[in-house]
Amino acid sequence: MRWFRRDRPRRSRVHGVPFAAPSADWPRLFAAEAARLTQAGVPGELQHIGSTAVPGLAAKPIIDIQLVIPDGQWNPGPLLDAGYRHIHGFTSESRYYELYTGRITYLIRRRDPSDPNVRRCLLLRDYLLAHPDEAAAYGELKAGLARRSRHRPGRYREGKAPWLVAANARAEEWARETGWPG
Repeated sequence: MRWFRRDRPRRSRVHGVPFAAPSADWPRLFAAEAARLTQAGVPGELQHIGSTAVPGLAAKPIIDIQLVIPDGQWNPGPLLDAGYRHIHGFTSESRYYELYTGRITYLIRRRDPSDPNVRRCLLLRDYLLAHPDEAAAYGELKAGLARRSRHRPGRYREGKAPWLVAANARAEEWARETGWPG
């Protein structure tokens, strides 16, 4: 099922959106959106994850936000009131919310603190921040996949998977060696 909106302008896309060179604006955009969501009463901890959280890494212009809150305390009302829409069918968990501003997309992954993906996403982000050579290799892989997979979004996602599996293993080893707090 496609998750991007049909009313968006047509552009060269990878997985429904354009692929972009690194932007120094991405951390600032996350911080501003996190502040806006906090002001709007969205509960939980907001964390910048994904490629836009790693300076110098090319990415789809999507600010990935991990919203960590216990399942029993979650109320989507403030997030929906802030303009986000629930993405039905994007995952089996249906815990994804999207806001498209015309310039950038914000994608929220709402997770319970016990979800192992909370730690995994933060660990990979921090590992890439600590290993610029790994981040550069990942960026080159993604750029090549974007060029070759422009009309086949599944190929882009599948092409990243082996690298991510190996990088997550290296990140786990790094976490053990450094005492990473994840």
